[in-house]
Amino acid sequence: MVFTDVADTDQLDDILHATYPLLREIKYVITVDRKIIRENVALLENAEVALLPPFSGG
Repeated sequence: MVFTDVADTDQLDDILHATYPLLREIKYVITVDRKIIRENVALLENAEVALLPPFSGG
């Protein structure tokens, strides 16, 4: 998916929840340019964002 005019990860999360309400019931982490983020960060042009489901290490 390509989103334009999205300033930060909080805004992206709001857009995704409005578009896909079931996402509110799923736990996931957001990565930006392959780095897990824990707080709101600005999204630069052409940033790669992914939603990762829960996983465990081993």
